[in-house]
Amino acid sequence: MAMKNKQSGMGNTRRIAVSGIMAALSVAIVYVAAVTELFSYSGCLVATIIVLFLRVEYGMRTAAVVYASVSALLWMILPDKSIAAVYTFVTGIYPLVKIYFDKIKNKFLRVAVKLLAFNADIGALYAAAMALFAPEAESVFITAAMFALANFTFLVVDFLFDRLTALYVVKYRQVLKRRGII
Repeated sequence: MAMKNKQSGMGNTRRIAVSGIMAALSVAIVYVAAVTELFSYSGCLVATIIVLFLRVEYGMRTAAVVYASVSALLWMILPDKSIAAVYTFVTGIYPLVKIYFDKIKNKFLRVAVKLLAFNADIGALYAAAMALFAPEAESVFITAAMFALANFTFLVVDFLFDRLTALYVVKYRQVLKRRGII
């Protein structure tokens, strides 16, 4: 029994250490992307892969804690709060809620619910930005094109997350475990 507790403690220690390193890596990725202003929103997507990895490897609770920590740190340190908002309300949280969407058996309904939730999310962010910052009104066509492109990007990212998860579980998980990384 003492041996099991010791091993459990070691696993906990590794989980906490890996989670802390991954949270720091997420913040660094988004910060560098935001400061360079070249890939600001893409940095949010790359950091989201880390939350996805942690959810697969350590479970929902660990991933949620890292997501919340990274979100809080981004709100504190990023000069452009819109990037923190995108991570907090769109990209960072998606690996945590995706698992519930994926339980819907009907593929058409699953995609429809995902798109509905995504559009509600980015619609709320867009409305908040318009209300808070009152930029000059954009053309209806530009707004529609932006939403269409965002929806297409979302569907591609969702598809890639499924493939990336499968690739990790099938090919890389055992390699990382054998090397003592996770």
